Amino acid sequence: MSYIFLVSLLSWQIALIAVGGALLVGLLIILLLVIRKKRKVKASDKQAEIKMTNSANAISDKFGGYSNIVSITQRGSRVTVSVVNPDLVLKKDIVTIMDNVMFMGNKVVFVIGSHSEEFQKLLSENNGKSSVANR
Repeated sequence: MSYIFLVSLLSWQIALIAVGGALLVGLLIILLLVIRKKRKVKASDKQAEIKMTNSANAISDKFGGYSNIVSITQRGSRVTVSVVNPDLVLKKDIVTIMDNVMFMGNKVVFVIGSHSEEFQKLLSENNGKSSVANR
């Protein structure tokens, strides 16, 4: 009777060790996947920041000069450049540099996303506008 009890107890211990090992391996795999995803997101954010900086630098002279810019404002995910004369804005050049841009009368609206504040600051600095306007 005691032999059967020991075999039964031993099989339960082996089963518990196997389940525990499987859980540990599963947790390690999940941890590695989370770390990998965070690295990818960080790299993607860095690429987006570089693209945003390059785009702001590339289009900063496409608005018809410093005197043609009334204001550069940021609201949510959008950056709006208000100009005096929209005919001086080099629309074709801006469209080739930026994907999400709209021209509405005397305004050029950029849909930037989470980096809109940084984009607005760069445009303001590159165009000699010291005041940064947020709404």
